[in-house]
Amino acid sequence: MSKIIGLIPAAGNARRLGEIALSKEILPVAFESDPNDRRRKARPACHHLLEGMVDAGVNKALMVLRTGKWDIPASLSRDPVAGIELSFVVIEETAGVPWTLDHAYSFIMGSDVVMGFPDILIRPRTLYRDIVDRLRSGTSDVVLGVVPTDRPEKVDVVEMTDDGRVVRIRPKPKNLSSAKAWIAAAWRPSFTDYMHDFLANHSVGLATRRELYLGDIVAASLDHLRVSAVQCDEGMFIDIGTPGDLARVSPA
Repeated sequence: MSKIIGLIPAAGNARRLGEIALSKEILPVAFESDPNDRRRKARPACHHLLEGMVDAGVNKALMVLRTGKWDIPASLSRDPVAGIELSFVVIEETAGVPWTLDHAYSFIMGSDVVMGFPDILIRPRTLYRDIVDRLRSGTSDVVLGVVPTDRPEKVDVVEMTDDGRVVRIRPKPKNLSSAKAWIAAAWRPSFTDYMHDFLANHSVGLATRRELYLGDIVAASLDHLRVSAVQCDEGMFIDIGTPGDLARVSPA
């Protein structure tokens, strides 16, 4: 069994939030992964992801940062999450999340990976453990963590069979009222290599093409790799990259 490494993209500009005092990944939020927990302890947003990775058995993680976001390592050095060793890969601005993740290729090649977004709060936090367990116990190359959403135009929508095999991924569709969204993923080295080769052959900056999402690459891999999903019908998520959702979890 290969080791598993946490992988966290944190190279974005948070343009949707306008002027903010901190990088969005360390903005203080009051959100508990257990809906019955009323303590609402405020802590850096990315702590929720890191704690979920610890629950999944991850003891080492890489966060890929954009140059200038030095407040993130400073904050996490002062206030670390117990049980996980966090390293940073520092890069210039990229064309999107797939290229950000690919900058970690030499560090993660040959290892299993669990990937999460540091600005997306997930309930239940055990979803990370569930997708890692499915990856380790089955034959899938990729396992997606899936929860319901009533805003499919903001996410990658997953279509799957009753036994959890993913058959289609639709990035941000505009004609649905509800759907299943993937918000976390675990994968084997086979997908790390697939994504690396995919990006090496993908042209960046064509005016006629929209932004390339990670979901596009997972969708393209469906013809080549085994992709499955763990669905949590009671799950939910909040993307603090938008002002409205950030206000929902900002400390009183």
